Amino acid sequence: MKLSEALAAMNSDPKPGRAADEVAPDEAKSNPEEVDDLTAIADELARLAGRRKEIDERVNELKAKVADLGVEVGTTVNTSTGDPAFAVRVTGRRFDPVIAAQVLPDALREMVTIPIIDPKVAKAKLPPEMYSQCMTPGKESVVLK
Repeated sequence: MKLSEALAAMNSDPKPGRAADEVAPDEAKSNPEEVDDLTAIADELARLAGRRKEIDERVNELKAKVADLGVEVGTTVNTSTGDPAFAVRVTGRRFDPVIAAQVLPDALREMVTIPIIDPKVAKAKLPPEMYSQCMTPGKESVVLK
């Protein structure tokens, strides 16, 4: 019996001692096909998440090997068929105001300094409702468990 058939049977059979039209609100299913689709999606997401973990672990192992080999930054390495497989880059570089304050001469530091609204100070001093109004809208997402 397929999972979808089992779910349909479970949803159509009343609990022992309960009439067919007596269904608790938490047991109500809007559409058995919808439940089948969601269950199938959940099954595939779980399967893919497991594979992703294995793949991510292997990718990290291989990246560590590349780092251990000392491949130079800027190098692109091709596959045996000639297609680019990976490049060695410096990532995560960003401007750091703390470093800038240490290395810039006073005149240059003053030239690039502007007053800003500090999010930490705002959170500490503004009423929660006002602080909330200053936030960007969040993005709804599906989180794998």
